[in-house]
Amino acid sequence: MGMRVGEGVRRGALLVNLVACCLVLLSAVIVHAEASGSSVPAKEIIEIEGVVRQVSPDKNILRVKVVKGEKVKLRLYRQTDFVGLASLAELERGDRVRVWYREVAGENMVEKIEKLPALGC
Repeated sequence: MGMRVGEGVRRGALLVNLVACCLVLLSAVIVHAEASGSSVPAKEIIEIEGVVRQVSPDKNILRVKVVKGEKVKLRLYRQTDFVGLASLAELERGDRVRVWYREVAGENMVEKIEKLPALGC
């Protein structure tokens, strides 16, 4: 019932190789997470259209009231794409916007924001 002499060495080498492979895979996951800028997986993109209720360019925060009456707090970051405006500072309360965002680490991070034409006669 004993182990042969060479069998123990082979099992040890197999275990070392298995641990090494796991470490390589873990390193690849960590590098990918750091390269994407977040260690928290992002959810899918959500598109909303509504009216600006509050703009805080200094804090990169925007609050939008959507058609259903719900207010959404959004945070912009340097990769945010602007369409119809150059920066958050150009928005005013009452402006119509379309926003694409995703939830990351509990915050609604804006991927793209478009200023829509004002409604009127």
